[in-house]
Amino acid sequence: MLYLSWVPVWNTPFDPDAHAREDEFCIRGSIYEQEEGDIIVSGFEVEIPNPGLGLLSVGRAERYAVLSERLASDNIAVELARGRVIAVPSELGQQTLVLRFQCVPPDEDEVLKAAADALRTGEVDDYDPNGSAEDRDAAESYDALFHSRDASDDPMSALAGRLELWRWNRKTLAIERTSMIHGDAVHDVHHNGFEDTLSVSLRNPPRKTTRMRVVASWTQEAKGVQTYPAVDHNVQTFSWQDLIQSLPQPGTPVGENTGWHVAEAGITNFTPGEFLDTFDVDPAKYALNDDKVATCQLLLQPARVGVQIRLGYDFEQQREEHLTIHMPVAQQDVLGDDKVETVDVIHLAPLNIDPATRIWDMFDPVTGDMASYEVGDERIYNGKKYRCVVAHTAMPFIPAFWQQVPRKAAIDPAAARYFDTDRGIRSTRYAIRMLQRRVYVRARCLEISFQCDWQTAREMSCRDACRIENRKLGEVTAKISSIKLVADGAKRFAEITLLACLGDSSEPPVADNGTEEMTSDVVYTMTSTSPSTPTVASQLATRAHWVDVFNDYSDQWMAAAGEPDPVEIIENMPTRVEIYVNSIREEDLLTRQLTATCEPIWLPRNALIGS
Repeated sequence: MLYLSWVPVWNTPFDPDAHAREDEFCIRGSIYEQEEGDIIVSGFEVEIPNPGLGLLSVGRAERYAVLSERLASDNIAVELARGRVIAVPSELGQQTLVLRFQCVPPDEDEVLKAAADALRTGEVDDYDPNGSAEDRDAAESYDALFHSRDASDDPMSALAGRLELWRWNRKTLAIERTSMIHGDAVHDVHHNGFEDTLSVSLRNPPRKTTRMRVVASWTQEAKGVQTYPAVDHNVQTFSWQDLIQSLPQPGTPVGENTGWHVAEAGITNFTPGEFLDTFDVDPAKYALNDDKVATCQLLLQPARVGVQIRLGYDFEQQREEHLTIHMPVAQQDVLGDDKVETVDVIHLAPLNIDPATRIWDMFDPVTGDMASYEVGDERIYNGKKYRCVVAHTAMPFIPAFWQQVPRKAAIDPAAARYFDTDRGIRSTRYAIRMLQRRVYVRARCLEISFQCDWQTAREMSCRDACRIENRKLGEVTAKISSIKLVADGAKRFAEITLLACLGDSSEPPVADNGTEEMTSDVVYTMTSTSPSTPTVASQLATRAHWVDVFNDYSDQWMAAAGEPDPVEIIENMPTRVEIYVNSIREEDLLTRQLTATCEPIWLPRNALIGS
C-alpha cells in the first residue's frame, strides 16, 4: 500500500509511524528518476479520488507530501520520495485525478546556483601545472574564460569539465553530484523476469577521434616610460638659450608612427663658461660710435647645458592562438564511420579582463528589482574592479560604498604567447576535460532497458549501477540513467534503463616523465611553433637608441672664427640633439597554431560486442 502524507514543512524528517497514513487514498502511483541533459530529475505522481475544488485553495498550507509504503517484508514503513505539487489538476470534474510532484526544495534555483558557484574557480595566483593532482583539480575543472561573465545563471556549465551530473535526491531533496560512469552501489538483477521486456539499442557512439578547437585572442600591449634616459648629455654650446627653449614637450612623437614619444625632457644642470671667447669682427657693423676704428672684437660666452630626455613607448599587437585538441577513444569497433569529428570551436573571453567578476548593475537581471549588494561582493564598473564595503541596495554608483581592487586577468598584457604559459596550460587542460566529457556522453552509447520487480528496484537510484546477465548480452554492469517504479493496484514493477560504455579493455594511459602531461586521467602531448615576435615587448623599457649632437661649441667656434659676422654664423648653426629610434613593429594580426594530441581515452568495458 502507498501512503501519501502531507507535511507542513518540506524537510520534515520522515517518521515511519506518523507518515504511514493515507491523507489521500492512492489508487495507483509511480516514481521516476531520470537524466535530462546534465541533471537527474525525479518526481512522482499518484491517482487519487477527486477531493473537489478545495484542492485549488490558495490557503492550503500543504504543498509538500511524503510518499511511503510498507510491504509485508518491511518491519516499518519505508520512505520512497517526497516532493512539491507542480501541476494543477485539470480533470476536477472526473471521479479521480492525478497529482504530480517534483522532488525539489522550495528554493531549488538558489540551491542549485549556490552548488554550481562553489565549483567555479576564478583566477588562481598559485596554480602550478606541475603541482599535485589534488591541488590542480579544482582549477583545471573550471575556467571562466570559456563561459560568459554571467555563467552563474547556468548551473550546468559548472560541470562542463567534470564527468558528473547534478542530481536531486528524491528523499532528502538535496542537490548532489554523481559520476556519469561509476555507481555508488551495484544492484544485481537476475535474468528471470526481465528477458521478455529487454530492449537493446546502439545510440550515436563517438568517432574514433574527436576534435575541438579553442581560439584565444588578445591585444599584446606594452605602454610605459623607459628605465634609462635616451639622452643624458652635457652639451657645451654658444646657443644655449635656443637649446633650452627648444626642448620637446612631453608627448611629442619621435619620428612618424615609430611608437616612440617624449615622456620627459628637462635641463639637469647649467654651467656658464669660465672664459669668454674673442672674435675679430667687422668694425663697421659692430662699432658703437661713428669714429672709425681699425679693429673691433666681439666677446661671446658659451655654457654647458645638461640635457636629459626619457622616451615613452606605446606598443599594441593583435594576437591569436588556435589550439586543436585531438582525442581518440579506446573503444570496441562498432558500426559507424571513422571520420574525425570536430564537435566545437570555442572562442575564449578576452584574456586581458577579469572573466569571473560580473558587471555592476542597478537592477537584478532575473527579478528586475533593484539589485542588493553585500559587503565583499565584487563587480566591474567602467572597466575597473570594485569590492563592496557598505551593504546597500543599488542606486547610481556611489564610490564611497566601494573600494577599488586590482583586476585579475588571465594574461600579462605584454605576453606574446598564451596556451603554453602556466595560465594557458590551465585553459588547455580544461578544454581537454570539456572534450573528454563530450566524448563520454557519446561513449555511453549502448542503451539497455528492461523491467524488473518493484522491490528489487525500490532502493535503486541514478547514483547506482546495475548488473544483469543475459544469453545475448552476456554480463553487463552499467550506470542507471533512468528508473521508474509503477504501482497499479496489485501490479507492481520497475522500468530500468542503463547506458553502457564499450571500452576495449585497455588500461588507462599513464604519463611518462618526458613530454607527456596529464589531466583527469587523460594523457596528452603539446606541440607548437614559437610565437612570431617582430617586437619583443619586454625589451622596450631598456632598448638603447643612437643619439648625436650637432653644432656644439667646437663646431660653432670653428665655423665662426675669422668670419666678419660670427653671430650670424652661430645663429645659423643652432645646437641640435637628435635621437634615432628603430620603429616598434606592429603587424595586422599574428596567428599561432598549437596542438594537443591525447592518448586514447579509457572507457569502462561495460559490455562486449561480438562473440
